[in-house]
Amino acid sequence: MGHRSGRDKPRKAVPSEAALTGKARRVSAKVVRVRREDASRPRSADGVSKAVVRERQLRNSLNEAETLLREVHHRVKNNLQIVASLLAMQIDAASDAVVKKALSDAAMRISTIALIHAQLCEAPSGASVDMRAFVEELVANIRRTLADSKTGVTARLVIDPVRLHLHVATHCGLLISELVTNAFQHAFAHQDEGSIEVRLTVQSRQATLSVRDNGSGMPRHVGRAGGVAMGIRLVRLLATRQLRGRLSISRRGGTHVRVTFPVSGTQHD
Repeated sequence: MGHRSGRDKPRKAVPSEAALTGKARRVSAKVVRVRREDASRPRSADGVSKAVVRERQLRNSLNEAETLLREVHHRVKNNLQIVASLLAMQIDAASDAVVKKALSDAAMRISTIALIHAQLCEAPSGASVDMRAFVEELVANIRRTLADSKTGVTARLVIDPVRLHLHVATHCGLLISELVTNAFQHAFAHQDEGSIEVRLTVQSRQATLSVRDNGSGMPRHVGRAGGVAMGIRLVRLLATRQLRGRLSISRRGGTHVRVTFPVSGTQHD
């Protein structure tokens, strides 16, 4: 049995004129009914229904609130940048290496929070952070700060196009900043080249943050003092208490820190 040619293919049935006319009448009747219902509602002096007036008022209030919220984020960002600048002046004036390191770490953390508020100034809602844009800029800032000593270290980012609520994004950003900074400063102390990977994925209201490097690896035992000990304590605090997540640290072939934490109200771009 041979194949049908293009001419022999069955054509899609076209509605009859009577069917189209009947459908048009039904649609027309529905439009008339909706208009009559709207006409029966109370109206203001200019002929606009109260529901429409109320909707306009709510939209205006929402726009004003979003404008005010963006202004608040802008001012917070400026104030944090001033604090970071003051710390930078203290760093230049300090002579003790330990003091310089502590002030530098504090300035980096403050700059991370300022960057979040800078993102929120441009956000449509002013309450959620575009994590891909935020992490890209955050890692670029860290790299610029530490570029003189670690020019051979590359950073690879794999970030889902997702927006997280302000408080979750803040803690997540501080965690990323701490891990990436520690990797730049400590993982490659005895080598000129290396790589750092930052990965953030979100599925079914569950986020997974992974920061991995191929450096010398985090020491298994650290004292209670010093930058590494402080960094580990801060990472544990952010991961388990602030994000209410699960933290795992692997030291095979470098350092791999993985945090899984719950998120709600996420928005995918």
